[in-house]
Amino acid sequence: MRTTIRLGDKIRYRTFGNNTGVSYINGIQICKPGEKYGKEVELCNIAENKYGTVTMSNMHWCWFDDILDIFPLKNRKSGK
Repeated sequence: MRTTIRLGDKIRYRTFGNNTGVSYINGIQICKPGEKYGKEVELCNIAENKYGTVTMSNMHWCWFDDILDIFPLKNRKSGK
């Protein structure tokens, strides 16, 4: 799986009810352990930054470790 997320990427994520959802990333925050809010960034390698959240276009949010798949925008070069 790709590990770099960027604003606008489409992701598949695990919901709090242990179902899955699909949405687009509107915001990314790198956080300290145990905190929900942190430093806002435009892109992040979630393998290197274990603690963080994404907000999505469907008005939901999830932790980095709830991201199951990343689908980059098609008109942008793919990251690692």
